[in-house]
Amino acid sequence: MANLKGNKSHMTSFDKKLEIAHDWLQNQQSWKKLAAKYNVSYSAARKWALGYEQFGEEYLKRISSRKGQTAGISRIGAPSKRDKLSYELHRLKKKNKELEMENEFLKKFNQYLEDLEKNNK
Repeated sequence: MANLKGNKSHMTSFDKKLEIAHDWLQNQQSWKKLAAKYNVSYSAARKWALGYEQFGEEYLKRISSRKGQTAGISRIGAPSKRDKLSYELHRLKKKNKELEMENEFLKKFNQYLEDLEKNNK
């Protein structure tokens, strides 16, 4: 079967799937950009990243070892405590970064307003 570029399909390694999932979790870029960056389909990149986010590495290991079969999410156990903590840490770091950026913006905006007020006096 040929992919979008007309090349023959290939199996993507566990490491590559893990790299795609980590890239999406760290950068939260669009699925389209992620798929283009790694030369995989949109749906595959999305499936791997969301599966990893929800179930951890076990999900990617399972789908990498089951060539030609679906992963069967119901067969995969619940996320481990470590996976949950890792995801929570990632989520909190992202939120912290957003708040720091917002704080920096508000400081600069406040300084701008003060400068504007000084110039108008």
